[in-house]
Amino acid sequence: MFDELQHTETSSFDRLALYRWLARVFQRECDDGFLMWYRSEQGLSFLSSLRKSPRFHDGAVKVSNAVRSGTPPDEQVLYLAGCFSSLFYGITPLETAQPYESCYREDGGRLFGKAVTEVQAILAENGLGIVGFSEPADHISVHLQLMAHFTESLIGHDPSSLAAQRLTAAKRQFLHEHLINWIPAFARDCMRFDKSGLYAGAAGILLALIEEHARE
Repeated sequence: MFDELQHTETSSFDRLALYRWLARVFQRECDDGFLMWYRSEQGLSFLSSLRKSPRFHDGAVKVSNAVRSGTPPDEQVLYLAGCFSSLFYGITPLETAQPYESCYREDGGRLFGKAVTEVQAILAENGLGIVGFSEPADHISVHLQLMAHFTESLIGHDPSSLAAQRLTAAKRQFLHEHLINWIPAFARDCMRFDKSGLYAGAAGILLALIEEHARE
């Protein structure tokens, strides 16, 4: 899937896969099924291809090491689940990476800031909703699912068409107003406080992806 990433800008199909994968990584703990996917032929190929990309290499190495097959699955799942809870919902706020835009953009890092209402409005404008996920709309996974939606919607469109231009404008506006302003800080906190390497690595990949996207 990612064999040419080291030579070219990430394609729309590659970005779609990355946004969906990252949304899952930050949505909930790594369970048995997700760990087995990492260790499957498909998952190993995915990580191997990411490691071939200079922009994603370091993050992919951390993820690969975190899910390596040398540790029994049941032990690894428990460890990764504990790291997830500690990193994103730990009892020491100064040593966590809060997965909410509001925490990084509101005074005092308070939850449920204006970003929640703004993202809810963007979801509604695009005919989308949050189903089976109890977190507020400014959660990192919701943001990434929205980017996946914009990216998927643009695939197959004539770039010069009015529909494509509107989608591109909406995606660019969301990227600059609701991702660029806090993802770098969030990623740094993940890299600083994650003990497993899985979330630190994924955050590094996320940051590289967002920065690439923002340069367009």
